[in-house]
Amino acid sequence: MSNLKFKNYDLTSLIIVISLIIIGLINIYSVSYSDSNSIENFFTKQLVFVYFHFQYALF
Repeated sequence: MSNLKFKNYDLTSLIIVISLIIIGLINIYSVSYSDSNSIENFFTKQLVFVYFHFQYALF
């Protein structure tokens, strides 16, 4: 990870992905206590999509 050269766009994408991962983990944690809403399912699907999109954008 240290030998990757990040541009400004890549650094912004990394910050967005980290924030989406945090949102997704909070939603997954809250699903166990409440019924799953369409908003929580949407954020979980967006989390998976953005994560794989960011992985393929690096390579």
